[in-house]
Amino acid sequence: MRGTFSSSLYFGKGNVTLKSFVDADLGGVFDSSKSTSGYIYTIVEYMAITDVGKEIIWLEDYLEELGKK
Repeated sequence: MRGTFSSSLYFGKGNVTLKSFVDADLGGVFDSSKSTSGYIYTIVEYMAITDVGKEIIWLEDYLEELGKK
């Protein structure tokens, strides 16, 4: 985080979207009928903000290496 004190993120008043994905089946084991399942939850806006933040930090470091900062 050193060197990023002048960087900031703005969170607007928009809604946060929570998405979930679920899948379940017998896992190809029909004899025992044991079910396998999986799930994932994502908060889409936070994921995008994280990617942007990482990109900003990378670009700042790159510009510093070039002597442009």
